[in-house]
Amino acid sequence: MATNLKAIFHPYRRPVLAVIVLGLLVLATVAVKARVWRISAPTTSQRELLPTAPGPAQIVRFTVYDAGIFPSEAHAGAGLVALHIEDMSRGSAGLVVASESLQTVAQVVRRAQRWRDHAHVLLVPGRYTVYDASRPVNRATLIIEP
Repeated sequence: MATNLKAIFHPYRRPVLAVIVLGLLVLATVAVKARVWRISAPTTSQRELLPTAPGPAQIVRFTVYDAGIFPSEAHAGAGLVALHIEDMSRGSAGLVVASESLQTVAQVVRRAQRWRDHAHVLLVPGRYTVYDASRPVNRATLIIEP
């Protein structure tokens, strides 16, 4: 029995045992991480819904004043549109883009301490109402052509 204990506590066997235990812990960690990654990865049906990397955007600029929005009508083609806002009133929270049924499609939020901002929006052909989030009476029209 004493020889068995000497064999277990032999100075050269401890590092080998430590390396084996460490190796098993690393393998277990990698297996758990791979399983979590696989579970959280989107399925093919979810991947189809995710937007692909869009191409170049058409730029549409709106300037917000106390009295209204300029231009009162802007045109762009269907697809990715970069909406730029310049707040000359210094009090606007941003612009809201709404469909003909007045459902909000997008919003350009002006960040604090900035008087210019922008947002990228994927738009389909149709007429959209653009209004000032702080002053909803101030409106413009955005026409997206096919």
